[in-house]
Amino acid sequence: MLPTLLAGGKKNYTTILWLNILLGWTLAGWISVLMWALANDDKPGPGTATPPLRRDIDSRKALVARLQQLRDEGILTQEEFMKHLRGIK
Repeated sequence: MLPTLLAGGKKNYTTILWLNILLGWTLAGWISVLMWALANDDKPGPGTATPPLRRDIDSRKALVARLQQLRDEGILTQEEFMKHLRGIK
């Protein structure tokens, strides 16, 4: 049951538990489950992911900047620019 204890809190905990129960009695099964329990489950650590609100703000800023560029280049009229600007939520 060592792999199950080491897997506590991982996203695949239940799968590791059942594989440990079903295959843990064989040496190859136990070692495989142990290796999976010790492996990194690719969860981002605290503070490493960009918060959704920040991503939304960044994407809106980029969209406004692009619209301004299109207006400055004469591709969009002022009215079209304002229409698109009002459509940003």
